Amino acid sequence: MVLGLKGCSRALLCTKDTDGRLHVTQLTNDHNLDNQAELDRLANLGLDCEKIRRCGNLGGHGYTRSIGDHFLKNNYQDIELLR
Repeated sequence: MVLGLKGCSRALLCTKDTDGRLHVTQLTNDHNLDNQAELDRLANLGLDCEKIRRCGNLGGHGYTRSIGDHFLKNNYQDIELLR
């Protein structure tokens, strides 16, 4: 079973072993402001990463990519940091 959390960029694989214990494995890297590779990607897009870090979030949360964030994806021009 693969779970995706709204407003989060993390994909998790949840399995049970033969004893019924739940094991959770993170399948993806977090896309957030603590991830230097993600900050480099944003800088390559022409965004001011220092300004983004000072603000502490994009569109109300600390993730830079997520599944289902309609506001951030479709209204990015309304967010000063992404214009």
